[in-house]
Amino acid sequence: MGKVREISSRLLELNPDIAILIETRVKKNKADNIRKRLKLRDNYLDNYNKHDNGRIWVYWNENNVNLKMICNTDQMVHCGVYDSKGDWMYWMTAIYAQNNLEQRKKLWADIETLQNQQQGPWFLMGDFNNVLKSRDRIGGRPVTESEYRDLSSMMDATSLYEMDSSGDHYTWSNKQSENTIYSRIDRVLGNIDWLQQDYNLTVMHPSVSDHALLCLKGGGDTKRRRKTHFKFLNSSADLDGFLKAVADSWNVKISGTPMYVLWKKLQRLQPILKNLTKPLSDVKLHITNARDALLKAQMDLGLDRMNVAKIDLVKHCNEDLLKWQEVEEKILQQKTKLDWLKLGDGNNSYFHASLKTRTTLKSINVLHREDGTQITNQEDIEEEVTSFYNKLMGTADTNLNGIDITVMREGPQLSNAQREKLIAPITEKEIESALQSIGDLKSPGIDGYGAYFFKKAWKIVKPDVLAAVHDFFESGRMYKAANCTLVTLIPKSKEAKRIKEYRPISCCSTIYKIISKVLTKRMGEVLTSIVGQNQAAFMPGQVIHNHILLTYELIKGYNRKGGTPRCMMQLDIQKAYDTIDWKAMESVLHEIGFPKQFTNWIMLAVTSVSYRFNINGNYTTFMKAKRGLRQGDPISPLLFVIMMEYLNRCFQRMQKNHNFNFHAKCEKLGLTNLCFADDILLFSRGDTGSVAIMMEAFDKFSQSTGLKVNPAKCFIFFGGVDQETKNDIKRITQFEEGKLPFRYLGIPMTSKKLAIHNYMDLIDRIVGRITHWSSK
Repeated sequence: MGKVREISSRLLELNPDIAILIETRVKKNKADNIRKRLKLRDNYLDNYNKHDNGRIWVYWNENNVNLKMICNTDQMVHCGVYDSKGDWMYWMTAIYAQNNLEQRKKLWADIETLQNQQQGPWFLMGDFNNVLKSRDRIGGRPVTESEYRDLSSMMDATSLYEMDSSGDHYTWSNKQSENTIYSRIDRVLGNIDWLQQDYNLTVMHPSVSDHALLCLKGGGDTKRRRKTHFKFLNSSADLDGFLKAVADSWNVKISGTPMYVLWKKLQRLQPILKNLTKPLSDVKLHITNARDALLKAQMDLGLDRMNVAKIDLVKHCNEDLLKWQEVEEKILQQKTKLDWLKLGDGNNSYFHASLKTRTTLKSINVLHREDGTQITNQEDIEEEVTSFYNKLMGTADTNLNGIDITVMREGPQLSNAQREKLIAPITEKEIESALQSIGDLKSPGIDGYGAYFFKKAWKIVKPDVLAAVHDFFESGRMYKAANCTLVTLIPKSKEAKRIKEYRPISCCSTIYKIISKVLTKRMGEVLTSIVGQNQAAFMPGQVIHNHILLTYELIKGYNRKGGTPRCMMQLDIQKAYDTIDWKAMESVLHEIGFPKQFTNWIMLAVTSVSYRFNINGNYTTFMKAKRGLRQGDPISPLLFVIMMEYLNRCFQRMQKNHNFNFHAKCEKLGLTNLCFADDILLFSRGDTGSVAIMMEAFDKFSQSTGLKVNPAKCFIFFGGVDQETKNDIKRITQFEEGKLPFRYLGIPMTSKKLAIHNYMDLIDRIVGRITHWSSK
């Protein structure tokens, strides 16, 4: 009975809204008596219907929350948590896993089923009876990979992550003086939606139990409301009291890993900044009041023109009006992302028009499914978006071949000096330079903080930012919530109807951008030594017009019937950034000479990403990525260039095939392809053998990287090729024959002199931009 009294005492002391008791070992006929001794309320859930000992008891304070059972098993109790008004807040699963490995596999399967049936914040708390890392046990037998493989696989499949905790790392002990064992088997797992909530986990001392007490505490009001997502307004940094408000909140200590501490401090600061910026919520009213005050002061001055006090009042009112005008302009400028206009030119009407255009552009009010059915409901649109991208980026291709390492090793490799420079200790100067290189008007990530906040509050936040970045590079840890990316969908054309006709633009958190910028800067310094000159995008010293001029020279004479037969293929890689296989990318980086440590940094940054989609201002639930690169991640373009270098080396190997014949004017240059990001042109002699060999080389690249062409959008152009050979080549490639002129890198290309009508589309765009600007 002493243990019962101790547990009761601790519960009274903590007074939790929800209490989970596990390993109760109490028969059902004795349960009521023990509950009375524990002084627990009548609101409880258990799993006696699944196990004789009712292994899990869940209690709650009905004055603050209410729980509704969804399902239970002998190893879990799953329920919905509601506030006192009956509004749903989140899902909660109490866990007490069996000691038997096979029985735990059933629990992992049940958790995967739950994940597929619900959306929104969800956490799982309790005794998982399973270590998760090799350091999760000291004493006893060493941890083996087979012990945590199943749990780790379940977490990967469900995109659940272990919450960071303060207090002792180990949560269980056998309490033996000999053969002492400590292990971490009690934990809290949560999805990205849960990790975004303001909760902290503390491992408290075990007292009379073998297990430590896990205490999950919210930092504020946990009631679920329709959120207006926080976004830091740059103009708020100019308000009186900004730095003091930041410092007062920031200097309150938080325990945990450096990136966790930084993330939680940013979250804690949000309501403080919201309160500080309330005067900015209705700038137009302030402008109207300031204008009225100025008019009144000027009228009063007109009655007594030499009155010094009235002259000073007019001056003050004038300054106040200009201040609020500048504030409005700064807010609108940030929202429209138009940093190419100078402040002070009275651009407000232009900004308003641009903001309306951007809002309309990002709105998705109607979508068509692949079967042609039209959807207009917000929930249906969100489901269509998440379903599409889960198939595209949330599912890895398991049927790919490995890359040909001999092909990669035949080209240039990084030198030892370059390798050492890549993994040199990260300096404070690099971190600060990375932050300064991020534009003040760049969209913030899911936390709402753009780079401007960090720049203005740098003296306050600097130690925590430096610690978080250094921790990433030194310990190889990335706090999952900090790498959750907010995705905005932009239509590729005004006619966009299906979700595949929208382009995903990723908004990464500033802390992630700093890390990515540091990696990008270092990688950019060595890129020219390992990437061929046939690539122009993002390469120092290469310019886009070099490819345009070279292509123009190569297609001269394509309109003639005679001459050396030749052909050019224009490839369209479908969803190029979104379908890159991570394993292939890691292999390419390794084989091209990047040191293992640098490769690990990149892979951690790329593979720890998850996504939420911004659909008409509503954020979808998170989606864990399994492949692809983010459009909006600073390092993505360079990684794509390196993947295209593998394609280039596949073609270099192909050139050694004596049956391959070069395109006219290309043999001396050793030129078979031009790449500008995912705009690819292939050149060969116009014969079936050469084209077949080239397609075989590309297929080899495709089958190992996941990058595939869309034959319906690929074209082949012929010069001096007879009709029968044309037909044979089209059967080999499955490409349609293209017609000149065609558009390459935005410029019309043809073998003849271009007429004015060929340039009209380009001219119209330029005129439209000038007209739009001059009409502001």
